[in-house]
Amino acid sequence: MSKTAELLYKCDNYYAPKAEAGVIYNDDTAQIDWRVPTEDLIISPKDLILKTLAETKLSF
Repeated sequence: MSKTAELLYKCDNYYAPKAEAGVIYNDDTAQIDWRVPTEDLIISPKDLILKTLAETKLSF
C-alpha cells in the first residue's frame, strides 16, 4: 500500500451482473490485514453484500 500506487483494469465486454463473483473483503479465512481502520474504508453497497469464501463457490 502506498500513496503512489494506481490500479488499472480492462474490461473486455459489457457489464453482466449475473457473471459477477467475489468474496467479502473482511473474510476471516483470508486473514488479510488491510492496515486501514474500518471506519476509513469506502466499500460499495454491492461489495458489502458479498459472501465469505466458505459461502461462495467460485469457479474459474
